[in-house]
Amino acid sequence: MPLQHSYKLLCSIVKQADFCSEVLDEMFLYLCNIRINQQCKKKKV
Repeated sequence: MPLQHSYKLLCSIVKQADFCSEVLDEMFLYLCNIRINQQCKKKKV
């Protein structure tokens, strides 16, 4: 289960997609950098 998708689903429910996308993408990339996960580089834009 990709964590990012869960966040985006949550955000769409909250109906603040633009704000959530920016903040959560940053958070996601930050977490990815910590975990040094190669898949994180394949972020969908």
